[in-house]
Amino acid sequence: MPDYDKRVLTLWGCIGVFLAYSLFLQFYPHPTKLDRTLDAVIYVDKDPSSVTKTLVRLKGTYFRPIWSKEQFDGRILIKGIPLTKTYSPFSVTATERRNGIHLSTLAYQSSRNEFEHSLIYYSPLFSKLAITAPASWVGNSDPHKSIVIVAPASTYEEAQAVLDSMRAKFGEGFYPPQR
Repeated sequence: MPDYDKRVLTLWGCIGVFLAYSLFLQFYPHPTKLDRTLDAVIYVDKDPSSVTKTLVRLKGTYFRPIWSKEQFDGRILIKGIPLTKTYSPFSVTATERRNGIHLSTLAYQSSRNEFEHSLIYYSPLFSKLAITAPASWVGNSDPHKSIVIVAPASTYEEAQAVLDSMRAKFGEGFYPPQR
């Protein structure tokens, strides 16, 4: 076989290997099992006196495809918020990602087709998270109030430090806004 034919075959072989590897990276979701519990606080937005310590447990699988949206399939259980245990969760899919902070909707559905939803900001693998939800999740009937759940934190000051670091990375549009 002439040298030219060998070079062409080698080139096509390299292109084939590159395409196979690219397809693998594109479609393989890189799953990571998560089962972690974070110390957290819940408070009514802008009311430091309402802080309550709680725990957030994440149990499920975190998928990190290279060129598509990250997703968490599993449960996010928040101690003291019964609906996170009794309602069925939807997958948490990153709708926006800025500087390592992801934004998504955290949604639950009851057996009677009632829906509850909130915003969730989180860092990769949920090492930090901030959830903004209706105050009705903790029994507050004021429709104009919301709660904030922040982890890891055990005081209002720690929660504000976590929010500040996430806000600095995410930039404009982070909620809750600067205190």
